[in-house]
Amino acid sequence: MEMSSEVVRKLSGPFIENEQGAQHSIVFAPRAGVIEFRPGSDPVKFQAKLKQLAEALAQ
Repeated sequence: MEMSSEVVRKLSGPFIENEQGAQHSIVFAPRAGVIEFRPGSDPVKFQAKLKQLAEALAQ
């Protein structure tokens, strides 16, 4: 959980982009989630959890 929060925090800052000498500030609104998947776990259950997370993040 801490890692996903850190990723979102770092990606949420403004980025400066230069295009043909003109500076533009770009701000992203990232979202992240965590899915537990232990070695040997059922991959079908993981895929179902991944789909559920993707749908939740898309809203």
